[in-house]
This record gives sequence, C-alpha cells and structure tokens, in this order.
Amino acid sequence: MNVTPELVEQDDGGRLIKKIVALEAILAKPGEIVADDQGREFVKIASAST
Repeated sequence: MNVTPELVEQDDGGRLIKKIVALEAILAKPGEIVADDQGREFVKIASAST
C-alpha cells in the first residue's frame, strides 16, 4: 500500500498504520513476516483446524 498525503492526514497518532499492519498480518500467508513502521515484526501462524 502506498502512503499518500491523504493517508497521513487521516492517521490519528499512528493508529491507522497499526490497523494497516494488522490487516496485512491477517492477509499474510502462514509464516510470513510483516513489519510495522517501528520495525516490530509480526509472524502469521497457521490457524488451528477444527
């Protein structure tokens, strides 16, 4: 996703970027790493099958 001036204006103290990273992590393949703007890394784990 490209960061546009409009997105920056709508970002409320970093809340928007956190939501974007969370969405990317949800959409990622299991084992894929997603990093936020502060370098924190999130790894998607495989969901448990029932």
